[in-house]
Amino acid sequence: MKKALVFVGLVLVALACGSTKQEITTQNRAPGQPVDYKILLKDNYGGTDAPENRIITTQKELENAYAVINRMRRPGISVPEVDFTKKAVVAVFMGQQSSGGNSVEIEKVEETDKNITVHIKKSHPGKDDMTTMAITQPFVFVELPATDKEVIFK
Repeated sequence: MKKALVFVGLVLVALACGSTKQEITTQNRAPGQPVDYKILLKDNYGGTDAPENRIITTQKELENAYAVINRMRRPGISVPEVDFTKKAVVAVFMGQQSSGGNSVEIEKVEETDKNITVHIKKSHPGKDDMTTMAITQPFVFVELPATDKEVIFK
């Protein structure tokens, strides 16, 4: 009985320490308000050969970006109409990869008083993972509110 009480006490202490640590982590996080965004297009084929991040603020720039991804597609993917007075588009190109299993996505977008931060998540296959033998160029396009603030990619 005594051992059971000691065990329960240790478990409660461990749980209390864990929750305190989580609260500190949350409180020390950089301030930033989440920004709503919409994925316009995500694919693993047709991106750029080199990694690149683009902030697109005109319909012509968007058409040029879609021309890159449509260079080998017949028929090509239609260019969406975006109201650039209210919206902007961010395009993230992972660059050429030597196999399948790679991807890029936007984890979140945050806004502070000074800037907009776009958090990028790149995934690669593990050393022993089975993948397709194909050259890929993963990319993602997202639409978010227009802004005059600096856009930072992390």
